[in-house]
Amino acid sequence: MRLHLLVPLLLAACATAPVTPPRSPAPPPRPEVLRLQRPAGGEWLGLFLLGQKAGWLHADTVEDSFEGRPAIRAEISLALELQVGGNVARRTSVDRRWYERREGGRLLGFEAIRRGDGGNRHVAGSCDEARCAIAIADEGGVVHITVPLPPETADDADPVRLAAARRGTVAAVWLDLDELEEKRASHRFDGEEGGLARVITEEGGETFVTLLDEKGATREVQLGPGLLAVAASEEEARAIGTPADVFALTSVPVPDPLPEAPAAVVFEIEGLPERLWREDGRQRFEALGGGAVRVRIVAEPAATAAAEDDFALYKSFLRTSPSVDWDTPAVRALADAIRAEAASPRALAEALVLHVHERLEKVYGASSDRASRVLREGKGDCTEHALLFVALARAAGLPARQVHGLALADGGAGRALYWHEWAEVHLEGGWVAVDPTFGQFPADATHLALGQERDAGATRVLGQLRIRKATAPPVPAASFR
Repeated sequence: MRLHLLVPLLLAACATAPVTPPRSPAPPPRPEVLRLQRPAGGEWLGLFLLGQKAGWLHADTVEDSFEGRPAIRAEISLALELQVGGNVARRTSVDRRWYERREGGRLLGFEAIRRGDGGNRHVAGSCDEARCAIAIADEGGVVHITVPLPPETADDADPVRLAAARRGTVAAVWLDLDELEEKRASHRFDGEEGGLARVITEEGGETFVTLLDEKGATREVQLGPGLLAVAASEEEARAIGTPADVFALTSVPVPDPLPEAPAAVVFEIEGLPERLWREDGRQRFEALGGGAVRVRIVAEPAATAAAEDDFALYKSFLRTSPSVDWDTPAVRALADAIRAEAASPRALAEALVLHVHERLEKVYGASSDRASRVLREGKGDCTEHALLFVALARAAGLPARQVHGLALADGGAGRALYWHEWAEVHLEGGWVAVDPTFGQFPADATHLALGQERDAGATRVLGQLRIRKATAPPVPAASFR
C-alpha cells in the first residue's frame, strides 16, 4: 500500500484511539573512547630528565560541549622548568580538542595555549565538514587562516588507552597545533609487563612505551632512556624544586683536544643508534662493533645533490609556517635589504649568517617560537639564531632548514659537545651547514647533526652518548667520501 493511501486511516485512528504520548528516542550509546577506564579528574605525571625533575603533565578525556553541540574533550597540559646557561626557562602549554560525541566523530574544534619561555600564544579553531577556521594570537596581533579538516576522529582523543583496551593496534592522526601540520602515529598493545598493559607508540621513526594498570591509569611513559613521565599525585607532580641544569646533564665530554673550528673531525662514539646516523655530504658513518660507530665529518664537502633533493622537498624548505613566518613585513624587508647587497646566493647566505650573529644578543632562557618575534626582541640562544636565519633565507629565496645535534663549545661543563641547533642552506646543488650563533659559514666539523626541523628523535639519547676518541686529521674533504 502506498503511503498516501494510509493517511485517511491514520487520521481516523487518531480521532478514535486513545492518545499515547510519543516515546523519546533512546540516547545513542556512549562512544568507546568515553567508556574506557581512566582516573576520575584526569591523571598527573611528573616529568624527569636523566633522573631529575623537570616538569609535570596532566591529561584527561571527558564529555563536554563545543559551540552548543555534545562533544568529547581531550586535554593535555604540560609544564617544563629547566636551567639553561644559568637562567631558568619556564614553559607551559595546554592543548584542547573537541570531537563529535559519537563513534568516529569528527574534529569540531581546538585550542592551544602557550605561556612563558618561547612567548605567549593562543590558537583557537572551529571546524566544519571541510575545513577549520583558525585564529592565531600573540604579542604581534591576530592572524586568521584556514586549513583542510584533518582526518582525526574521536578515537584520537585517547588512542593509547584504546589500544590497550582493544588488545590491538590503533592508528592515530592529529593536527599539530604549533605548526598546523598533520601528524601520524601507531599505538600497539604489546602484552603485559609486571601486571601492566604495555603499549608501544611509533611516531616519525621513534618508539615510546606506555604502561597502564588494570584500572586504566597511566603508570609510566618511557619517552627515551633519559626522559620519563611517572604517575604522581597533583601535589607531587607540580613540585619541581631546583630545576635541572640542561647543559650539565646533557654535555658529552671530548677526551682528546681539538683545534678551534676544525675543517675535518673523526669521532668514535658509543650509544648512538643507527636510526640517528644522518648520512649526507658532511657526515659518513662506519659501525665498529660493540655498539660503537666512527663518524667522519667535514665542514664543507664538494657540492653534492643528496638523493632526497627532489623538487617537492626543495620547495618545502621555502614555505612559511607559524614559526618560520618569513612573510611578515619586517622579516621580508630585512631579507630584501641584505639580498640587495649580495653578489651571489653564496654571498647572500654568508651575509645572513653574519647579520643574525651580530644582531641577536646571546641570552639563554629567553626563547621565542616565531621568527618575527625573534627579530622584534633581538635576543635568544641557538634556537632563535637558527630560526631567524632560516626565515630570512627563505624570504630571500634560499631553501633553508633548522638542524640539531651536538657541537663543540665552552660551557658549564668545560669544553665539551653540547646540544645545539644550527641551520642548513641549499647552495650549488647541496646543503651547506651554517651556524649563526657562532657566526660560522660554513659550520665547523665538530657539528654532529642528528635531526632536523621538529624531529625530536635525538632527545632519546640524552645522557647516553660517550666520545671515546676524537681527532682532527689534516686531510682533504674528498678523502672522506
